[in-house]
Amino acid sequence: MAEELYERPANLFVGTFVGRANVLRGAAARALGAAPGQVVLVRPEQLRFAGTAEGGALAGIVGERRYTGAAAFFLVTLETGDRVEVQAAPGAARVGERVSVAASRTLCFADQSG
Repeated sequence: MAEELYERPANLFVGTFVGRANVLRGAAARALGAAPGQVVLVRPEQLRFAGTAEGGALAGIVGERRYTGAAAFFLVTLETGDRVEVQAAPGAARVGERVSVAASRTLCFADQSG
């Protein structure tokens, strides 16, 4: 049941309530495949550092790195102003480094924010 809620939440509220989640709107959401009027939910482990020429990649700068052993959480401020958390190998990026971020899987929901 928990796996179903995490992997296939019924709506944005459930998706953000169960586990870590990045929520993107506007240009960043559209770059990751959302239609106008939709938001994207993407889990930190579903984001990765990508090559700059890769389609759908978002440019940003690493602002923080939290080491957790086998992985690290990187807080990236995108050029759109959005901030995302990326789970990757500890040496995948350095604080202050310019990076590109791509998603292996996203969930799109209608934007109910008003």
